Amino acid sequence: MIEVRAPAVIKLLGEHAVVYGRLGIAVAIDMYAKTAVSEHDGNGLLLDLSDIGVRERATDDDLDRIYRDYRSKSIEEFRSSDRSVSDQILPYLTIASRVSVEYGKSLDGIQVDIRSEIPLQRGFASSGACSTSFATALVSALGLRLGDGDIIDIARDGDRVIHMNRNAGTLDVNTSYYGGFVSYRGSTGVRMEEVGLPIRLVLIDTGPKRSTAETVGHIASLYNTDRDSTEALLNSIEECSVDGLRCLKSGDIDGLGRDMLMDHRILSRLGVSSDALDRAVDICMSNGALGAKLSGGGGGGVAIALTREPERLIGPLEREGFKVTERVVAGIGAKGSIEKVI
Repeated sequence: MIEVRAPAVIKLLGEHAVVYGRLGIAVAIDMYAKTAVSEHDGNGLLLDLSDIGVRERATDDDLDRIYRDYRSKSIEEFRSSDRSVSDQILPYLTIASRVSVEYGKSLDGIQVDIRSEIPLQRGFASSGACSTSFATALVSALGLRLGDGDIIDIARDGDRVIHMNRNAGTLDVNTSYYGGFVSYRGSTGVRMEEVGLPIRLVLIDTGPKRSTAETVGHIASLYNTDRDSTEALLNSIEECSVDGLRCLKSGDIDGLGRDMLMDHRILSRLGVSSDALDRAVDICMSNGALGAKLSGGGGGGVAIALTREPERLIGPLEREGFKVTERVVAGIGAKGSIEKVI
């Protein structure tokens, strides 16, 4: 049996602006999606998502059909064309179909169990981590010798289907695969960043969030109706990201905190924050945080705070009804977690 665990991801700086060519910075944290690949006695590929009580089987012929549909249709058409497969399973079967068809591997008799401790729809890239653990484990179990870029692109198919966007998953999947800090800019691609600065992050769950597609669409609407003003705000986010990366590398934790707070204020002006996110940020800053901001698509979900003293933040936040946890950076991603279990 092969087991792989892939960490959750939070956006440290640059979300939304990264869609428009600016710098984005993400970090892996110590919550995990876990995939185990083993054999079973029955027919077909057996997928078990025990966290949500979903268990389905697919034959090689099913995978061949899914692959052809995915390659020939828009994602919207693909998502709606086959109601025999549940929405929860389809992203994984899309990944499995690519591995099966493109690399000539039968998945008959293989069982895959996927579990995750990462909260759903809160801004922790739960779908990216699940897709990354699944793709990495499946490729390893089949003995395929693929490059990192190939595995990452296969894993991104899961995020592409979930978010109905062919560009989805670049930053999330790369960060979950490699671990640590990862930066991305459209013109230069993904970079693993060497960061020696130990940072302490408090994560605040502010409640349900709007879909990422909705908040991305909101920014797109602003960009189309008032491009000059929106460009100016995106450029300001870029300045925060560039300086924040400098601070990470130089050990300037106070400067990083200032960049995070400024980034949040700009994102709030762009309309992708929420009352709960703004309140969480204000509480953090009133209790000694170096910086705080929303993380991810916004419209609810997670806020993050940078602090030297997490205990000063946790009590005030919990008294306001927020769920709070301190997390550390996960330096090892899915790539380094592959384990053969006898």
